[in-house]
Amino acid sequence: MQDRLSGLVPEVRDILTHLAVRDDNLGTAVNTLQKRLDRYGLANFTLAIGLAILANSPHPNSIRVLCERIRHQRGQSDAPQTPLVTDPRLRAIQARPHSLTTYDRLGAAQPTNSRTCGLNWCPRATACARRC
Repeated sequence: MQDRLSGLVPEVRDILTHLAVRDDNLGTAVNTLQKRLDRYGLANFTLAIGLAILANSPHPNSIRVLCERIRHQRGQSDAPQTPLVTDPRLRAIQARPHSLTTYDRLGAAQPTNSRTCGLNWCPRATACARRC
């Protein structure tokens, strides 16, 4: 992936060098920069890389902010979101939550100890967990 990035935008090497000097995770940075390139396009990404270097702000989040600003200034629509799941069978699955009334009944069934504050049931008859 780094070869693709540096092949398309040679200035990415400068960004990665700055990140390496700061001991940032280069694998994560390359992956994030790759996603930024795919999402915002080569023109916006290249301009954002150059602006990040000039501003001495070589971080993938800075590049995202710059890409968003460039996209907005150019009047471009929102960058398309990449779906998390591409298989249509998986996208069609709908989860049905179960009823939570059984949990409500569990909370109501707790006995209270007259020697406690009444907020929590104390398994020890001598003292409450809240030390009342």
